Amino acid sequence: MPDFDPRFDLLNPFTLARFTWLQGRRGWSRLWQAPGPNARFFVGTTYFWAVAMAFTDPYKALYLSKLGLSNLAIGGFFALDMGLRIFGVLLGGLFAQRWGHKRTLIIFDTVSWVIPSACLALATEPWHVYVATCLISTNAMVAGSVTQLLVEDTPEDKRGMVFALFSLTFVVPMVLLPALAGWGIDHWGVVPVMRCLFGLCALLTGSGILWRRVRLKESAAVSHGADLPQLLREAGEVAQALLRLPILAPVLGSWVVLNMLANLNKAYYALYVTQHWGLPDGWVGLLTTASALAFVAASLAWVPRLRPGREGAQFAWLSAANALPALALFLGWGPWWVLGLAVAGGLLSAPLNALMSEQLARLLPPGKEGLAQSLLSCAMQAAVALSLALAGALFESRFNAYPAVMGGLALAQGWMAWRARKIP
Repeated sequence: MPDFDPRFDLLNPFTLARFTWLQGRRGWSRLWQAPGPNARFFVGTTYFWAVAMAFTDPYKALYLSKLGLSNLAIGGFFALDMGLRIFGVLLGGLFAQRWGHKRTLIIFDTVSWVIPSACLALATEPWHVYVATCLISTNAMVAGSVTQLLVEDTPEDKRGMVFALFSLTFVVPMVLLPALAGWGIDHWGVVPVMRCLFGLCALLTGSGILWRRVRLKESAAVSHGADLPQLLREAGEVAQALLRLPILAPVLGSWVVLNMLANLNKAYYALYVTQHWGLPDGWVGLLTTASALAFVAASLAWVPRLRPGREGAQFAWLSAANALPALALFLGWGPWWVLGLAVAGGLLSAPLNALMSEQLARLLPPGKEGLAQSLLSCAMQAAVALSLALAGALFESRFNAYPAVMGGLALAQGWMAWRARKIP
């Protein structure tokens, strides 16, 4: 089941549900008016990136397969991306300190979006793909700058609304555009359509970058990480504090496994449903759209009704339930069965992601949240990169094991969530 992911860990679906029409008929208006003008411009131009991702992300693995990459090579593609991001997470703040947040954003968005999108549009050899991957991974450098530019001119009590609005920019295009891309693929084929869409991706993101260069105001703030030695000393102190937490292993383990599931799904789900169950290529977009719609519905209707004070138990039960759609892929009772599983995955992923965010917040020491998040992200990305490489080796010869791997990981994550609920 294609779990829909709003793209950023800071985007908790709780915020999406709290600040929408469920809070009143003028909820959407208040949502848009919440940010200051600079942040509002930043959110508005983010649609260039959101549209580009909605068109290309669901079919990226299928496109790589059509270019001749094996399952092992596709796993290596995604593993390389995740592995290289580790360095970007740590170094992004230092670049922003020296160049400013706006300049950091402009430079690394160009390097990680425009150039690799053009490279993928023209790719004919595997090495073209790996060059693009190395460039894509530099997007990790902008994470801190994105957050800073979002909250810079927004009152503190409205920052949750800013993140909700930012989350919506990635949700809305996913509701329609993957199915539209699938229609084109059904008519003209994966490779020609994806070449056009990656070219469109380069054009859209390049236009957004140029507009931001002219209109976006630079942040007045800088990161006070001073220099690399000081950052490393602070990181060591925070790491020691994290290691003393009894709840570290089950909560971090749950987060790591959920990210493994999301990235393995991104790498292999489209290939599995088209190659193993024989669904038309265009159905990948339909499945993604159905999952996104289910995610939005659950964010609006289910997440606000989660019972406060029982997050641990709810997280454990939802984690166990998350294994069912993956294991049910073994049955393969036709395209409508797979579509139903996609909807189930989307419905489960919204509350599960929200509760995971709540659990993860228990690990972050006050005053050092950003640095702790960076350290945890590095551990997560290293583990996910390893899982992608190992899965690629397994799926090269035993691709029919995909549901068992995904279901087994989901059950393991449920066990860790159950352990976490018993630790204060």
